[in-house]
Amino acid sequence: KMEEVSVDTSQRLDGQNQYSGMELPVPLKAITASYGLRDANWEPNFPTSVQTIEKLYQQAGGGSVDGVVALTPKVITDILSVVGPLTLPAYGFNLGADNFVEKTQQQIGQIDQNKYNPKQVLVDFVPILMNRLLTSNPRELRQIGDMLFQRLINKDILVYFSDPKLENVVTALGCSGEIKSIGTADDYLYVVDANLAGNKSSGSIVKEMSLHTRVKTDAIATNTLNLKYSHTGTYNFPDGINKNYVRVYLPMGSRLDQTTGYDPDTQVDVDSSDGKTVAGFWLTVNPGETKELTLEYELPFRLKFTKGQADYRLVVQKQSGSDRTVFSSYIEVADNMDLAVKSGNEAIRKDMLFSDKLTKDEVITTTVRKYR
Repeated sequence: KMEEVSVDTSQRLDGQNQYSGMELPVPLKAITASYGLRDANWEPNFPTSVQTIEKLYQQAGGGSVDGVVALTPKVITDILSVVGPLTLPAYGFNLGADNFVEKTQQQIGQIDQNKYNPKQVLVDFVPILMNRLLTSNPRELRQIGDMLFQRLINKDILVYFSDPKLENVVTALGCSGEIKSIGTADDYLYVVDANLAGNKSSGSIVKEMSLHTRVKTDAIATNTLNLKYSHTGTYNFPDGINKNYVRVYLPMGSRLDQTTGYDPDTQVDVDSSDGKTVAGFWLTVNPGETKELTLEYELPFRLKFTKGQADYRLVVQKQSGSDRTVFSSYIEVADNMDLAVKSGNEAIRKDMLFSDKLTKDEVITTTVRKYR
Protein backbone atom coordinates (compact mmCIF):
# COMPACT_ATOMS: atom_id res chain seq x y z
CA LYS A 1 0.00 0.00 0.00
CA MET A 2 1.36 3.41 -1.01
CA GLU A 3 0.94 5.80 1.90
CA GLU A 4 2.62 8.95 0.62
CA VAL A 5 4.42 10.32 -2.43
CA SER A 6 6.91 13.09 -1.75
CA VAL A 7 8.87 14.65 -4.61
CA ASP A 8 12.13 16.57 -4.24
CA THR A 9 15.03 17.59 -6.47
CA SER A 10 18.79 17.42 -6.25
CA GLN A 11 19.07 21.22 -6.61
CA ARG A 12 17.00 21.91 -3.52
CA LEU A 13 18.67 19.18 -1.46
CA ASP A 14 22.17 20.28 -2.52
CA GLY A 15 21.22 23.80 -1.47
CA GLN A 16 20.66 22.44 2.05
CA ASN A 17 24.06 20.74 2.05
CA GLN A 18 26.54 22.93 0.21
CA TYR A 19 29.59 21.62 2.07
CA SER A 20 29.20 17.86 2.36
CA GLY A 21 32.84 17.26 3.31
CA MET A 22 33.03 14.30 0.92
CA GLU A 23 36.12 13.99 -1.27
CA LEU A 24 35.41 14.77 -4.91
CA PRO A 25 36.66 12.38 -7.60
CA VAL A 26 39.46 14.18 -9.47
CA PRO A 27 37.56 14.57 -12.82
CA LEU A 28 34.61 16.20 -11.03
CA LYS A 29 36.92 18.87 -9.61
CA ALA A 30 36.98 20.35 -13.12
CA ILE A 31 33.30 21.33 -12.85
CA THR A 32 32.37 21.69 -9.16
CA ALA A 33 33.84 22.53 -5.77
CA SER A 34 31.63 20.23 -3.70
CA TYR A 35 30.11 16.76 -3.95
CA GLY A 36 26.35 16.99 -4.41
CA LEU A 37 23.47 14.67 -5.18
CA ARG A 38 23.55 15.98 -8.75
CA ASP A 39 26.84 14.11 -9.26
CA ALA A 40 26.37 11.25 -6.80
CA ASN A 41 25.92 8.60 -9.48
CA TRP A 42 29.56 9.04 -10.50
CA GLU A 43 30.60 5.52 -9.56
CA PRO A 44 29.75 2.96 -12.29
CA ASN A 45 29.12 0.39 -9.55
CA PHE A 46 25.56 1.35 -8.60
CA PRO A 47 25.65 0.02 -5.00
CA THR A 48 28.70 2.25 -4.40
CA SER A 49 26.90 5.27 -5.84
CA VAL A 50 23.91 4.52 -3.60
CA GLN A 51 26.12 4.77 -0.51
CA THR A 52 27.10 8.28 -1.61
CA ILE A 53 23.50 9.18 -2.42
CA GLU A 54 22.26 7.97 0.97
CA LYS A 55 24.91 9.94 2.86
CA LEU A 56 24.26 13.17 0.94
CA TYR A 57 20.50 12.73 1.27
CA GLN A 58 20.79 12.31 5.04
CA GLN A 59 23.12 15.32 5.34
CA ALA A 60 20.53 17.42 3.49
CA GLY A 61 17.86 16.42 6.02
CA GLY A 62 16.18 13.72 3.95
CA GLY A 63 16.50 10.96 6.55
CA SER A 64 17.39 7.32 6.02
CA VAL A 65 16.22 5.22 3.08
CA ASP A 66 15.44 1.53 2.58
CA GLY A 67 16.22 1.46 -1.12
CA VAL A 68 17.01 3.45 -4.24
CA VAL A 69 15.57 3.05 -7.74
CA ALA A 70 17.29 4.86 -10.61
CA LEU A 71 15.61 5.17 -13.98
CA THR A 72 16.21 6.90 -17.29
CA PRO A 73 13.67 9.23 -18.95
CA LYS A 74 12.80 6.42 -21.37
CA VAL A 75 10.94 4.67 -18.55
CA ILE A 76 8.64 7.68 -18.24
CA THR A 77 8.13 7.98 -21.99
CA ASP A 78 7.21 4.28 -22.10
CA ILE A 79 4.52 4.85 -19.48
CA LEU A 80 3.23 7.95 -21.25
CA SER A 81 3.00 6.00 -24.50
CA VAL A 82 0.42 3.79 -22.76
CA VAL A 83 -1.54 6.24 -20.59
CA GLY A 84 -1.39 9.14 -23.04
CA PRO A 85 -0.38 12.81 -22.59
CA LEU A 86 -0.93 14.36 -19.16
CA THR A 87 -1.95 17.99 -18.63
CA LEU A 88 0.03 20.31 -16.35
CA PRO A 89 -2.45 23.15 -15.74
CA ALA A 90 0.08 25.47 -14.09
CA TYR A 91 2.31 25.36 -17.17
CA GLY A 92 -0.28 25.35 -19.94
CA PHE A 93 1.03 22.31 -21.78
CA ASN A 94 0.73 18.52 -21.95
CA LEU A 95 3.56 16.05 -21.40
CA GLY A 96 3.44 12.97 -23.60
CA ALA A 97 5.78 10.30 -24.89
CA ASP A 98 6.77 12.45 -27.86
CA ASN A 99 7.70 15.62 -25.94
CA PHE A 100 8.42 14.69 -22.31
CA VAL A 101 12.21 15.01 -22.54
CA GLU A 102 12.22 18.08 -24.79
CA LYS A 103 9.58 20.01 -22.82
CA THR A 104 11.00 19.31 -19.36
CA GLN A 105 14.55 20.16 -20.45
CA GLN A 106 13.33 23.41 -21.99
CA GLN A 107 11.39 24.32 -18.84
CA ILE A 108 14.29 23.46 -16.52
CA GLY A 109 17.20 24.76 -18.56
CA GLN A 110 15.74 27.90 -20.09
CA ILE A 111 12.43 29.10 -18.68
CA ASP A 112 13.01 28.28 -14.99
CA GLN A 113 16.81 28.15 -14.86
CA ASN A 114 17.12 31.16 -12.52
CA LYS A 115 14.35 30.13 -10.15
CA TYR A 116 14.93 28.65 -6.69
CA ASN A 117 13.97 25.19 -7.91
CA PRO A 118 14.37 24.92 -11.71
CA LYS A 119 13.07 21.35 -11.64
CA GLN A 120 9.73 22.31 -10.11
CA VAL A 121 8.04 21.07 -13.28
CA LEU A 122 9.04 17.51 -12.33
CA VAL A 123 7.82 18.01 -8.77
CA ASP A 124 4.44 19.02 -10.16
CA PHE A 125 4.38 16.29 -12.80
CA VAL A 126 4.98 13.24 -10.58
CA PRO A 127 1.71 13.40 -8.55
CA ILE A 128 -0.27 13.78 -11.80
CA LEU A 129 1.50 10.74 -13.24
CA MET A 130 0.96 8.70 -10.07
CA ASN A 131 -2.75 9.53 -9.99
CA ARG A 132 -3.07 8.42 -13.60
CA LEU A 133 -1.26 5.14 -12.88
CA LEU A 134 -3.58 4.43 -9.94
CA THR A 135 -6.58 4.64 -12.29
CA SER A 136 -5.05 2.54 -15.09
CA ASN A 137 -7.06 -0.42 -16.33
CA PRO A 138 -5.71 -4.01 -16.38
CA ARG A 139 -4.72 -3.84 -20.05
CA GLU A 140 -2.70 -0.66 -19.49
CA LEU A 141 -1.02 -2.13 -16.42
CA ARG A 142 0.00 -5.25 -18.34
CA GLN A 143 1.49 -3.12 -21.11
CA ILE A 144 3.38 -0.98 -18.61
CA GLY A 145 4.58 -4.08 -16.74
CA ASP A 146 5.97 -5.60 -19.94
CA MET A 147 7.75 -2.36 -20.77
CA LEU A 148 9.24 -2.03 -17.28
CA PHE A 149 10.52 -5.61 -17.44
CA GLN A 150 12.30 -4.86 -20.72
CA ARG A 151 13.78 -1.68 -19.25
CA LEU A 152 15.17 -3.74 -16.36
CA ILE A 153 16.89 -6.02 -18.88
CA ASN A 154 18.24 -3.00 -20.80
CA LYS A 155 19.53 -1.43 -17.55
CA ASP A 156 17.28 1.61 -17.85
CA ILE A 157 16.12 0.76 -14.32
CA LEU A 158 18.57 -0.02 -11.51
CA VAL A 159 17.48 -1.13 -8.05
CA TYR A 160 19.19 -1.22 -4.67
CA PHE A 161 17.88 -2.38 -1.29
CA SER A 162 19.61 -1.89 2.06
CA ASP A 163 18.16 -5.25 3.16
CA PRO A 164 20.84 -7.81 2.11
CA LYS A 165 18.24 -10.50 1.33
CA LEU A 166 16.32 -8.22 -1.03
CA GLU A 167 19.56 -6.97 -2.58
CA ASN A 168 20.63 -10.55 -3.27
CA VAL A 169 17.38 -11.09 -5.16
CA VAL A 170 17.96 -7.92 -7.21
CA THR A 171 21.51 -9.02 -7.98
CA ALA A 172 20.33 -12.48 -9.06
CA LEU A 173 17.84 -10.81 -11.43
CA GLY A 174 20.65 -8.75 -12.95
CA CYS A 175 19.25 -5.29 -12.17
CA SER A 176 21.50 -4.23 -9.29
CA GLY A 177 23.83 -2.23 -11.54
CA GLU A 178 26.91 -3.68 -9.91
CA ILE A 179 30.20 -4.23 -11.70
CA LYS A 180 30.32 -7.95 -12.34
CA SER A 181 32.87 -10.28 -10.80
CA ILE A 182 34.75 -12.42 -13.31
CA GLY A 183 36.95 -15.51 -13.28
CA THR A 184 40.74 -15.27 -13.23
CA ALA A 185 40.88 -16.30 -16.91
CA ASP A 186 37.96 -14.16 -18.14
CA ASP A 187 38.22 -11.12 -20.39
CA TYR A 188 36.10 -8.13 -19.42
CA LEU A 189 35.04 -4.77 -20.85
CA TYR A 190 32.95 -1.94 -19.46
CA VAL A 191 33.15 1.49 -21.11
CA VAL A 192 31.66 4.26 -18.97
CA ASP A 193 30.99 7.74 -20.37
CA ALA A 194 30.42 10.82 -18.22
CA ASN A 195 29.42 14.02 -20.01
CA LEU A 196 30.70 16.87 -17.80
CA ALA A 197 29.85 19.80 -20.09
CA GLY A 198 26.66 20.71 -18.22
CA ASN A 199 24.34 19.94 -21.14
CA LYS A 200 22.39 16.96 -22.50
CA SER A 201 24.55 16.12 -25.50
CA SER A 202 25.00 12.44 -24.56
CA GLY A 203 21.78 11.61 -26.40
CA SER A 204 23.35 12.86 -29.62
CA ILE A 205 26.39 10.59 -29.39
CA VAL A 206 26.56 7.42 -31.49
CA LYS A 207 29.26 5.09 -30.17
CA GLU A 208 30.90 2.20 -31.97
CA MET A 209 33.10 -0.15 -29.96
CA SER A 210 35.30 -2.74 -31.64
CA LEU A 211 37.43 -5.22 -29.68
CA HIS A 212 40.06 -7.29 -31.51
CA THR A 213 41.59 -10.11 -29.44
CA ARG A 214 44.78 -11.83 -30.59
CA VAL A 215 45.95 -15.06 -28.97
CA LYS A 216 49.69 -15.63 -29.39
CA THR A 217 51.52 -18.96 -29.60
CA ASP A 218 52.29 -18.86 -25.85
CA ALA A 219 48.52 -18.48 -25.10
CA ILE A 220 48.90 -14.87 -23.95
CA ALA A 221 46.18 -12.62 -25.41
CA THR A 222 46.38 -8.95 -26.39
CA ASN A 223 43.43 -6.67 -27.10
CA THR A 224 43.00 -3.67 -29.35
CA LEU A 225 39.94 -1.63 -28.41
CA ASN A 226 38.69 1.02 -30.82
CA LEU A 227 36.10 3.54 -29.61
CA LYS A 228 34.41 5.77 -32.17
CA TYR A 229 32.24 8.68 -31.01
CA SER A 230 30.05 10.56 -33.55
CA HIS A 231 28.17 13.69 -32.44
CA THR A 232 24.95 13.86 -34.49
CA GLY A 233 23.53 16.89 -32.68
CA THR A 234 23.85 20.68 -32.72
CA TYR A 235 25.16 23.54 -30.59
CA ASN A 236 21.59 24.49 -29.62
CA PHE A 237 20.40 23.91 -26.04
CA PRO A 238 20.01 21.37 -24.52
CA ASP A 239 22.53 19.89 -26.94
CA GLY A 240 26.07 21.16 -27.34
CA ILE A 241 29.70 20.14 -26.97
CA ASN A 242 30.19 16.70 -25.44
CA LYS A 243 33.03 16.86 -22.89
CA ASN A 244 33.36 13.25 -21.89
CA TYR A 245 35.47 11.62 -19.21
CA VAL A 246 35.76 8.03 -20.43
CA ARG A 247 36.57 5.15 -18.10
CA VAL A 248 37.45 1.74 -19.52
CA TYR A 249 37.23 -1.15 -17.05
CA LEU A 250 39.48 -4.11 -17.88
CA PRO A 251 40.49 -7.34 -16.12
CA MET A 252 42.60 -6.58 -13.05
CA GLY A 253 46.26 -6.58 -13.95
CA SER A 254 45.82 -5.74 -17.63
CA ARG A 255 48.91 -3.96 -18.96
CA LEU A 256 48.13 -0.86 -21.00
CA ASP A 257 50.65 -0.60 -23.83
CA GLN A 258 49.35 2.32 -25.88
CA THR A 259 46.44 4.76 -25.93
CA THR A 260 45.76 7.28 -28.71
CA GLY A 261 43.03 9.77 -29.59
CA TYR A 262 42.28 11.40 -26.23
CA ASP A 263 42.24 15.18 -25.76
CA PRO A 264 45.53 17.05 -26.25
CA ASP A 265 47.25 18.33 -23.11
CA THR A 266 45.56 15.65 -21.00
CA GLN A 267 46.78 12.30 -19.76
CA VAL A 268 45.61 8.74 -19.33
CA ASP A 269 44.75 7.97 -15.70
CA VAL A 270 45.35 4.34 -14.77
CA ASP A 271 43.85 3.11 -11.51
CA SER A 272 42.06 0.12 -10.02
CA SER A 273 38.47 -0.11 -8.79
CA ASP A 274 35.92 -2.83 -8.10
CA GLY A 275 38.43 -5.57 -8.89
CA LYS A 276 39.29 -4.10 -12.29
CA THR A 277 42.06 -2.09 -13.92
CA VAL A 278 40.63 1.27 -15.06
CA ALA A 279 41.96 3.58 -17.77
CA GLY A 280 40.42 7.08 -17.72
CA PHE A 281 40.82 9.97 -20.15
CA TRP A 282 39.12 13.08 -21.54
CA LEU A 283 37.50 13.18 -24.97
CA THR A 284 35.79 16.30 -26.31
CA VAL A 285 33.52 15.92 -29.35
CA ASN A 286 31.89 18.92 -31.02
CA PRO A 287 28.58 18.69 -32.92
CA GLY A 288 29.20 17.19 -36.35
CA GLU A 289 32.53 15.67 -35.33
CA THR A 290 33.66 12.05 -35.13
CA LYS A 291 36.61 11.07 -32.95
CA GLU A 292 38.30 7.75 -32.36
CA LEU A 293 40.24 6.34 -29.43
CA THR A 294 42.43 3.25 -29.49
CA LEU A 295 43.67 1.25 -26.52
CA GLU A 296 46.14 -1.58 -26.83
CA TYR A 297 46.68 -3.79 -23.81
CA GLU A 298 47.80 -7.25 -22.74
CA LEU A 299 45.50 -9.45 -20.69
CA PRO A 300 46.82 -10.66 -17.32
CA PHE A 301 46.31 -14.39 -17.99
CA ARG A 302 47.09 -17.15 -20.44
CA LEU A 303 44.36 -19.23 -21.98
CA LYS A 304 44.17 -22.50 -20.04
CA PHE A 305 44.36 -25.45 -22.43
CA THR A 306 43.08 -28.85 -21.33
CA LYS A 307 43.47 -31.71 -23.81
CA GLY A 308 44.28 -29.18 -26.50
CA GLN A 309 41.25 -26.92 -25.91
CA ALA A 310 40.66 -23.66 -24.06
CA ASP A 311 37.59 -21.47 -23.66
CA TYR A 312 37.82 -17.74 -24.28
CA ARG A 313 35.13 -15.91 -22.31
CA LEU A 314 34.39 -12.19 -22.59
CA VAL A 315 32.02 -10.34 -20.24
CA VAL A 316 30.76 -7.02 -21.64
CA GLN A 317 28.70 -4.64 -19.51
CA LYS A 318 26.35 -2.02 -20.91
CA GLN A 319 26.19 1.39 -19.28
CA SER A 320 22.78 2.33 -17.97
CA GLY A 321 21.08 4.86 -20.25
CA SER A 322 23.38 4.18 -23.20
CA ASP A 323 21.17 3.15 -26.12
CA ARG A 324 23.15 4.21 -29.20
CA THR A 325 26.11 1.85 -28.90
CA VAL A 326 27.16 -0.82 -31.37
CA PHE A 327 29.68 -3.43 -30.24
CA SER A 328 31.80 -5.82 -32.29
CA SER A 329 34.14 -8.53 -31.01
CA TYR A 330 36.73 -10.36 -33.11
CA ILE A 331 39.24 -13.03 -32.20
CA GLU A 332 42.36 -14.12 -34.05
CA VAL A 333 44.61 -17.01 -32.96
CA ALA A 334 48.20 -17.99 -33.69
CA ASP A 335 49.31 -20.42 -36.41
CA ASN A 336 49.47 -23.33 -33.95
CA MET A 337 45.79 -22.88 -33.06
CA ASP A 338 42.36 -22.65 -34.63
CA LEU A 339 38.79 -21.92 -33.59
CA ALA A 340 36.29 -24.70 -32.96
CA VAL A 341 33.72 -23.50 -35.47
CA LYS A 342 31.95 -25.55 -38.11
CA SER A 343 33.80 -24.82 -41.33
CA GLY A 344 34.43 -28.14 -43.08
CA ASN A 345 38.07 -29.16 -43.04
CA GLU A 346 39.47 -25.64 -43.16
CA ALA A 347 41.27 -24.29 -40.07
CA ILE A 348 39.64 -21.03 -38.99
CA ARG A 349 41.97 -18.65 -37.17
CA LYS A 350 39.89 -15.47 -37.24
CA ASP A 351 36.22 -15.01 -36.44
CA MET A 352 33.65 -12.39 -35.52
CA LEU A 353 32.14 -13.36 -32.17
CA PHE A 354 29.59 -10.56 -31.83
CA SER A 355 28.34 -7.61 -33.85
CA ASP A 356 25.14 -5.88 -32.82
CA LYS A 357 23.62 -3.03 -30.89
CA LEU A 358 24.61 -3.32 -27.24
CA THR A 359 21.27 -3.33 -25.41
CA LYS A 360 22.20 -5.40 -22.35
CA ASP A 361 25.14 -7.09 -20.65
CA GLU A 362 26.63 -9.81 -22.82
CA VAL A 363 28.74 -12.92 -22.21
CA ILE A 364 30.58 -14.01 -25.36
CA THR A 365 32.43 -17.32 -25.62
CA THR A 366 34.35 -19.41 -28.11
CA THR A 367 36.66 -22.44 -27.98
CA VAL A 368 40.29 -22.31 -29.10
CA ARG A 369 42.13 -25.50 -30.14
CA LYS A 370 45.91 -25.82 -29.88
CA TYR A 371 47.94 -28.34 -31.92
CA ARG A 372 51.52 -27.81 -30.76
